[in-house]
Amino acid sequence: MFFESSFLFYAEFNLRLFFTLLKNKNDIIYACDADTLLAGTIAKWFQKNKLIYDSHEYFEESPEIINKKWIQNFWFALQRFCLPSTDLRFSVSQTLCDELSHKYNHDFTLLRNVPILRQCKESQIEKENIILYQGVLNVGRGLEEMIQTIQSIDNYIFWIIGDGDLKYDLECLVDKLQLSNRVIFLGRKSPQELFEYTQKAKIGINFLTGDSKNYYYSGANKCYDYIQAHLPSIQMNFPEYVSLNNKYEIAILINDLQSTTIRSAIQRLEREDFYNKLRENCKKASLVFHWENEKQVLLVKVNNLV
Repeated sequence: MFFESSFLFYAEFNLRLFFTLLKNKNDIIYACDADTLLAGTIAKWFQKNKLIYDSHEYFEESPEIINKKWIQNFWFALQRFCLPSTDLRFSVSQTLCDELSHKYNHDFTLLRNVPILRQCKESQIEKENIILYQGVLNVGRGLEEMIQTIQSIDNYIFWIIGDGDLKYDLECLVDKLQLSNRVIFLGRKSPQELFEYTQKAKIGINFLTGDSKNYYYSGANKCYDYIQAHLPSIQMNFPEYVSLNNKYEIAILINDLQSTTIRSAIQRLEREDFYNKLRENCKKASLVFHWENEKQVLLVKVNNLV
């Protein structure tokens, strides 16, 4: 790639992707998120094949661009232009499916981003006082707030698994607060390694700010990763997590990212009877939310398409 960021990066990426698609005759083109949709749409016009759009994000409402109206308008216009050419449309949460269906006047089907079914070896793994975050290190994910809160919770370590634009700033904050022995950056891990680390943790976190519709309507994969590892978690009081928790009660839901709120949620999870209840609920939910089940939605839709 000649360009590493900005609009030119996406333009070059879609151009390269378009020619790659033309070289390879496909029955179906599967476009993941809006930044691959244009290339997939134009390739379909040439090849007369089927086009599936899988929107993992509410792209034009991402926190990085919510204050950049012209960029928001560009991604909105691009999807409005391309969606009539799509044959199937998926998204990762029911609330986001409903929102996108209403906004673009095309039906979206729920296809959750869930992990494969795994076998937990809980009897062989000793839980440590570890709070775990896994995922991209981006703005609006409550990482700064969790680091600040760790100062007032003496008996916990905070593991951060993943990489992203915010990593340097987070490392600087950890150094400033002299928490380098209690906030550990573990970098990227393979899915198997990630599962093993997740099983060792005591609490998982899925913190998000409410000023981004992308976050508000999200169905984060880390939520289901925690369930699969039988790990009680702290999630946001947003529609998808409310719906999930009302049915399975696998987490504590919080309304904001104030340190007092986070600390209170952690203290609730220190009650052994309550913690074990959530853990058992995660075990039950893990038999429902895994890819072997979820892929049936995809297979049925694709088989009907071809």
